[in-house]
Amino acid sequence: MFLFDPSKALSDSNRPEIASQQDANDLALFLAGARKLSSRLGIGAAVKILRRAVGNDTAFGYGIDLGAQYRVGNSLNLGVVFRDVTGTRVSWDGQLANDRIAPTMDAGAAYFGAAPWIGGNYTLAASNAYFGDSPRIKGINTMNLGLEYWLRDILAFRAGYSEGNGT
Repeated sequence: MFLFDPSKALSDSNRPEIASQQDANDLALFLAGARKLSSRLGIGAAVKILRRAVGNDTAFGYGIDLGAQYRVGNSLNLGVVFRDVTGTRVSWDGQLANDRIAPTMDAGAAYFGAAPWIGGNYTLAASNAYFGDSPRIKGINTMNLGLEYWLRDILAFRAGYSEGNGT
């Protein structure tokens, strides 16, 4: 973008003009599978193939995600997922530098049961993200909370909290 008259200050009569526009998009293909190892333990894995485009430049990459879930008693599940385990690399074909998506880990728990005072079922979940290279993912500062209530398996109510925002 540039100003209509660069010698003058930005104003209503001297607005920025668009010199060009570039399209950008991300596409991903996920191939995933899971297996129950016992009545309490399940594991899963996913391979993802990424394609990014900015203007005439394109990039390709791949990554691997791994996860596990363990049931404790009748009302508690514990889970962990490792995203981009290998440090997903995205290679550009043009002049742009290559990207690297740093590994992250998300660990959480979900408690579920029946709501005897009003009927229906509820799930209360919490998780935290660890590692990564985003400024917002440094240690234990990405708490996510969620509550789901099902009324007679027909209607669901959901509320949550993610990184300081209601969801």
